[in-house]
Amino acid sequence: MDITTDLDAYTTRIYDRASEMKEIVRRDDRWNLLYPDSLSHICFRVRADPKADLHAIVSHLRKENIFLEYHLDYIRLVPTNPKLTDSMFKIMLDRIYQTFEVLGKST
Repeated sequence: MDITTDLDAYTTRIYDRASEMKEIVRRDDRWNLLYPDSLSHICFRVRADPKADLHAIVSHLRKENIFLEYHLDYIRLVPTNPKLTDSMFKIMLDRIYQTFEVLGKST
């Protein structure tokens, strides 16, 4: 097996995980899934408050070792860690929402 085959397999796993996790976000009424056709990124925002203070949410969660990337109005994840399970991902979504309820609501 050469390095190209290894990279193809790794990339395919990322695409597959992203697709599975997008489905979790899509089924969760707390989130609006954005850019569903992106192969590797999971982009979503809080359905109840599209202008949520993502900086406050992300800053707080970093203290809990939950590292997220955000843009102006949405959170963006790339599931590169093969140890991230569906249940772990759901727990992470729960923590994001709990933090939003305490710190992230727009004013």
